[in-house]
Amino acid sequence: MSSPPAFTDQPSTPTILVVEDNPATTNVIRAQLNSHGLATIDTGNSSEALQMADQHHPDLILLDVLLEGMDGFSICKKLKSNPETKKIPIIFMTVLTSTADKVKGFEAGGADYITKPFEWNEVLCRISYQLQLSQLTKQLQERNEDLRRHKEDLETTVEQRTLELRQSNEQLSQQNR
Repeated sequence: MSSPPAFTDQPSTPTILVVEDNPATTNVIRAQLNSHGLATIDTGNSSEALQMADQHHPDLILLDVLLEGMDGFSICKKLKSNPETKKIPIIFMTVLTSTADKVKGFEAGGADYITKPFEWNEVLCRISYQLQLSQLTKQLQERNEDLRRHKEDLETTVEQRTLELRQSNEQLSQQNR
């Protein structure tokens, strides 16, 4: 069996929001994640999950599907419709194993889908992959923004130089008359 991934390649300690209504399961998840260098915040309340995601901006959300009140699919849809939380990767964790449920999870905006009981090396690998993907996406967006700014600066410079050339040509033309 291979060893679980290290989370040292992240710029800071990743924070995982765990949304699970079974306290025993939450305790196990928290202990596993904390032992691998991940910070956790957690709730078992569906409406509190939305507030915590909006307030804390975790790096990733582990979201149970079967919750009292609002199910995980509905929570995911709400998070993905909120500009403040839409880019947070969400991994569903559930006992629901049907393909239809998995498809429903991906259609809701989930990044991954893990069934209980967990195989912890798999869970940690999936978390690591989503965190790396999220970090690379942020870096790519920052680089695209830098390129956009450089393009605008270049266009401004070209416009200025073109205007200067026109003015110089007009002056030369007037002098030669």
